[in-house]
Amino acid sequence: GMQSNRSILLILNALLIGLCLTQAVAQRPVPRSQTVASLNKQFLVRISGRYYEGFAGDQEIILMDSVGESISTQTIPRRFLILPAVSDIGDVAITHREIKIFDKSMLLKGSYPFKSGEVPYYIDDYQGSVHGFSPGGTHYLLVAMLPGDPRIASLVCLTDSAQERWRADFGNLWPSEILFHEDKIIVYGSGSPGATSRKYCHILDLDGDILWKYETQSRLRTDWSVALDSV
Repeated sequence: GMQSNRSILLILNALLIGLCLTQAVAQRPVPRSQTVASLNKQFLVRISGRYYEGFAGDQEIILMDSVGESISTQTIPRRFLILPAVSDIGDVAITHREIKIFDKSMLLKGSYPFKSGEVPYYIDDYQGSVHGFSPGGTHYLLVAMLPGDPRIASLVCLTDSAQERWRADFGNLWPSEILFHEDKIIVYGSGSPGATSRKYCHILDLDGDILWKYETQSRLRTDWSVALDSV
């Protein structure tokens, strides 16, 4: 009886220790590299560092040409949650506690601080944010979330030196991607989770005016996407 109980306790302790060790290993940052490209595919940015729920610790940002030759390098300290964006002329937007835009020599062109409580809108495992440069790199757009219940999404448009051009308030419509077609901005996504989920697509011009909108109430929780034809 007592020996059997002691054996059971030893087994339970061994299982508990194994579970803790497994959890500790699972939460340890692991090496990771990812690459993003400009719209015209002429520039690539590679971010390398250690990853756990986003890049943690120092990360190396390397700007490369279309064949992967290094142009410039920068190290970003501390936690860095989202992937950078790169423009058609090689500007790089790095978003941390503020938005910083660097030229292709990694010299700072300008920075834009977030408002109190405002954060970039994250998708895809803590790393993807809804942001990007327009064709030619003249405009940088990012979806930010303001505090509230539900949280409010705002489309922020900056110049290539991080000066604010305009903001478009989307309310509780949460964009999941920004697409560009010539001088048009296409934003689509869904509403906050609930009994009905609003699917929507808006087309804006580069001045922030909505040219066309589509919204529907849907009880389906399935994701949906918008794509541009290649012709």
